[in-house]
Amino acid sequence: MTMTLASSTLQIWRHEYSGDMNIVILVICRCLISCLVAVFVWFILKDQLQSITYSINDLDINVADPKT
Repeated sequence: MTMTLASSTLQIWRHEYSGDMNIVILVICRCLISCLVAVFVWFILKDQLQSITYSINDLDINVADPKT
């Protein structure tokens, strides 16, 4: 017997596990939001670090190039 999402959700509601289901949904949403914020912050910091590196190179300071 295969259980689809609709039948498993119906079974959860029938047995009054909706309180537990709310916690599961909350945790999943919290994880997704945290991941999105982490990716957003990572892109911002990546751009800032590149601009700092470019400004150091404009001052004619020899910096080790990570690409070589």
